[in-house]
Amino acid sequence: MASRALPSVFVALAVAASMAGARDARAQDTAQLPPVPSMDIEEREGTPRPAAPDDRTGHVYIRAVSGLLLPAGFVRKDAALSDVMIYGLGVGGTLGVGISRYAEMDLTGIYGFFAAPSDCEDCSSDTVSGSLGFTYHLAQGVSLDPWVRLGAGYRTMSVDVTNPGSDTPTPGRYHGVDFLQIGLGATYFPVSSFGFGPYAEADVGTMVSRPSPDPGAPRVYAMFHLGLRFEIDPVRWGQSDTPATPPKKEPAKATAQTTADPAHPAPSTKEVRQAERDATDAPLPTEPSL
Repeated sequence: MASRALPSVFVALAVAASMAGARDARAQDTAQLPPVPSMDIEEREGTPRPAAPDDRTGHVYIRAVSGLLLPAGFVRKDAALSDVMIYGLGVGGTLGVGISRYAEMDLTGIYGFFAAPSDCEDCSSDTVSGSLGFTYHLAQGVSLDPWVRLGAGYRTMSVDVTNPGSDTPTPGRYHGVDFLQIGLGATYFPVSSFGFGPYAEADVGTMVSRPSPDPGAPRVYAMFHLGLRFEIDPVRWGQSDTPATPPKKEPAKATAQTTADPAHPAPSTKEVRQAERDATDAPLPTEPSL
């Protein structure tokens, strides 16, 4: 009897060893599976939003400007601009080119003429300026576009006085440099190709050429602007301003949690892993004793 029981014992040990090896292999395969993100994480993170299109780079902007001019400062010793001019009207234009999504370079020219003060009724004066500027726009592709501009340029000013005094500017033409131009404004676009809005600007400079010598130090003047700008974008002028039809959403790609047969849905990832753990922890079958 002992000799017949020995082969049965060896067979039982071999079966147990093979089943233990299979169980260890299944456990290793399960441990090496990559983590599957839950649906909550995917829904919370969502699809990354694409960047908005660049509606400024390479575009050309044509603007007309008009507004109130207020002079201040001196053109020579003891000769203030307010002695021959009190306020004026300025008209001009700007040609700008977009160099990035938010930046623009421009050339601006303005002509202005001024009203004479009551104590100098025979005075007349005007000014012409040209400048190169850099404009930074706080937004793009929206209806309201706030902006700030920095620039510098050339200015010439003509003064005509019939009976000049010691405290009035010498009649003639002055030439100066606007070493600082700073402006603020906002443009409203009822349509994408046309806009308008208010602006305020201060031009600060000094005269480098005068009709008569000035023995004193360089005199600083300022010209303040307050007005409106009108803008068109020829690049977008011919484009339709009707809102574009939103793109259709692509159907979601099939995953392990979707199935072609709704009557027999595929098991979820959680159910698959639970089944693998149950199979791993199942007790080994025992060899019936002989």
